[in-house]
Amino acid sequence: MAFTSRVLHQLISVLLLCSLLYSNGALCKRAFEVQGSATAVAGTRPRQTQAEVTQNTLALATKIKFQWRTSSQLRFNFEPWFYGDALNRSPEEQTYFEPHELNLEWHHGPQKIRVGYVTETWEGTDYFNPMDLIHAKNLREPLNVQDRSSPGIFHSGQAGAVSWDLAYIPWQPPSLLPGTRSPWWPRNFKLPVLDSERELLLPSGAVAYSIFDQQILNQALSLPVAKRSNCQPNLKQKGAELFDYF
Repeated sequence: MAFTSRVLHQLISVLLLCSLLYSNGALCKRAFEVQGSATAVAGTRPRQTQAEVTQNTLALATKIKFQWRTSSQLRFNFEPWFYGDALNRSPEEQTYFEPHELNLEWHHGPQKIRVGYVTETWEGTDYFNPMDLIHAKNLREPLNVQDRSSPGIFHSGQAGAVSWDLAYIPWQPPSLLPGTRSPWWPRNFKLPVLDSERELLLPSGAVAYSIFDQQILNQALSLPVAKRSNCQPNLKQKGAELFDYF
């Protein structure tokens, strides 16, 4: 019953906001765009050794993108993500709602500024992408890891052969780990190493997990700024792209 009430509450909130945006868009023809998808998922996993571990899935996932252009240079972006699983035994995984995009965007020629919740991916970075550090991860499905949106100010621009990207994120949402009853956590201990000189003390009975609050080590988020610059010479001449980060 609690799961149903939470799902209905979040769905109603999303629908009310969508209807509000639609009514505003109706007043500005050709300025409002909507696109999205809804996916139903049902499945089962191999039988678990512990009864309280999640085995079956009956979920609904929605991704809807709204874009409202108030002028040729200013637009409002809203992309809510919702996921609900009625058969998930982990309370923290039963419902999930996040604004994948919720920002105000201004652009003029090559200059663009976005303020709000943004999921940014810098293209052209082959080895190291600062966005992998700026954005926290949703790790509840380890085979389908997704970036979480981050609130901040994002700017990109270009002048001649030089282009740049700047990002300032004052606060980073924590990463999401699999729930305490997720089947992704190991439940059995299999140690093929034998050593007659040591004694391994393994927990007896069922294995249970607890997830504590996130801790920031070594002031890793004390400088929430990322910068990238690119200098590309004339394409008719031989040259290379130069990148720098901090």
